[in-house]
Amino acid sequence: NVEIALHNTQTNCFLLVNSTTTSDVLYGSRVYFVTSSYMQNSHPGGLSAIRNRCGTDATNYFIGNSGGHRHTSGTSHNALNGFFIGNYGATITWP
Repeated sequence: NVEIALHNTQTNCFLLVNSTTTSDVLYGSRVYFVTSSYMQNSHPGGLSAIRNRCGTDATNYFIGNSGGHRHTSGTSHNALNGFFIGNYGATITWP
């Protein structure tokens, strides 16, 4: 199993997102390795929106309504899907 909490910095950022919606491209307990470059240059909410969630289960923030924003668009899901490195509980390798 991946120790999500150990990957809690801007340069080593794992996020766990668990979607139970079978039609969602993010379905299941999925682990993402989000790059520092994306956080700084591409995320509309800026660096701190992701950095503060590194090493955590970000489900409520990402698909819930915690933090004041729901990431419901296909654009948001496709962006995160590009950082997918494996399913939680499986052997995961990353760059």
